Amino acid sequence: MATSDAMPRRPRRFHRVVPCLLLCAASLGQLFFDVLHQLSIVLGVVWYGTRAAQGQVAQRFSGTGQPTRGEPDADGKAKARRLTSGIKKVHSAEKLIEVLDRTVDGPILNFSHASAAYTQLVTLKRRKGLQQREWDSPVLLRLHARVEDMVLEEQVGARETANIFWSIAQLSGRLSIPTQLLAALVKSVPTKVKGMDEQNLSNTLWACAKLKEVAPGVLEAVPAIVAQIPKRAKDMVPQALSNCIWASAQLKDVAPDVLEAVPAIVMQIPKKAKNMKPQELSNCLWASGQLKDVAPEVLQAVPAIVAQIPDKAPDMIPQELSNCLFACAQLKDEAPEVLEAVPAIVMQIPKKAQKMVPQDLSNNLLACAQLNDDVPEVLDMLPAIVGEIPAKLQGMKPQEMSNSLEALVLLRDSVPEVGGVDDILSSAAERLNTLLPNLRGKDFSFTVPVVVWACAKAEVYHGELLDSVATRLGSRTKLSALPDFGVCALSWSYQDYQVLDSDDDFEDFKALLMSETEKRGFSEADVQSCQHGRSGWNYR
Repeated sequence: MATSDAMPRRPRRFHRVVPCLLLCAASLGQLFFDVLHQLSIVLGVVWYGTRAAQGQVAQRFSGTGQPTRGEPDADGKAKARRLTSGIKKVHSAEKLIEVLDRTVDGPILNFSHASAAYTQLVTLKRRKGLQQREWDSPVLLRLHARVEDMVLEEQVGARETANIFWSIAQLSGRLSIPTQLLAALVKSVPTKVKGMDEQNLSNTLWACAKLKEVAPGVLEAVPAIVAQIPKRAKDMVPQALSNCIWASAQLKDVAPDVLEAVPAIVMQIPKKAKNMKPQELSNCLWASGQLKDVAPEVLQAVPAIVAQIPDKAPDMIPQELSNCLFACAQLKDEAPEVLEAVPAIVMQIPKKAQKMVPQDLSNNLLACAQLNDDVPEVLDMLPAIVGEIPAKLQGMKPQEMSNSLEALVLLRDSVPEVGGVDDILSSAAERLNTLLPNLRGKDFSFTVPVVVWACAKAEVYHGELLDSVATRLGSRTKLSALPDFGVCALSWSYQDYQVLDSDDDFEDFKALLMSETEKRGFSEADVQSCQHGRSGWNYR
């Protein structure tokens, strides 16, 4: 009986324990799942950063608890489209900054939005709607940093890389450059060029040329771009060809690899010159003048370009006209066909001289001096050009001023009715004397001798300038930095001034100049030949 009494109680204890064990297991399972869930968030923060981790978790678990993959949901796509539209529709920098302030750090903004934002900034700058204070906005600094991260993480496509790179070049100049973003783009370009279309390639090469002075690091991207152009040139539209040939001329000295692309570009220009706009024709002709010595293949394209200029000249802006005329002067010996375009260009210049900037006026005067024997019609534009000089002389750079004065003096006998030249020379001498203490490099070594020579040639005496130059160059060491023409021109000028300088105040300086010319192997006849100007001096 004892045995039978003990046996019935064991099943009852077992039935009580099993439900407890099952309940504990369920609780532990739920706790373990929660721990894993929280741990995934923590690990996401550690590995990817807070914003990335949140995005990862959001993508992993949708509202239904199911994993999500691939494209954003319909709501995300709609938000992305609205952001693109919002960026493109703004009409002021303030509004664009407002839009970006709300989105630049969020998950919606992607590389397409970044490209649209920089393109819109270019549009605003062209409309004079973007100033330095807006460009320095903390919001745009955040945009630069966000896009830099995108570029470094290879999230930006080939087209968008080209667009942002081009936009930064367009925005450079008066606005500061986001150097870290630009460095990231330069590093990225070689990996993207194969995916760029013809317009993207040409825009990127153009941007390198535009930025070469202020950000020379861009030159690292040039070889990779150039390697693609021979394969793509045949499919380039006129604007792309024009951009490439212009950029090649700009980059030839600092990135000579660019010259490898020139033959392929030149081969396409005659086929498409007829459809070129005035600016594109002007760029091509100007670039041909710059490249003729290092890439003589450009001469093959000149006849086709020249043939279009008579029809397109009336629609050219002042800069395009002056670039064309200057190129004609450069190319007249190697490609005499350019002389056929000169009358059509000259006819437009008097109508547009008033809107010319100092560089345009300088280029036109220099070209006129070089072309007047071949195409006497160039002299017809001279009164209009000379009439603009007094008002714009103060805005001329040193080289522009020296080029203008040299041309004016050489042309004065050809057009006696052009008055006011002596007054222009006196004003230029006064301005140079003011600038002299701060002039360095070529601005000093080329400009000073030519201005002094021009005044001597016209017998315009400016004692203060002569004294300042003699003081600045009063040693053999300082004279040794001048080019040969500069030394000979100064020697001739100070000798010629002796007629006007009865006291001979510069006797010591003249002796020093004569000693320097003899040291360089120049005779007195060589010195005297300087009176014909740089183009007429045979010992350069």
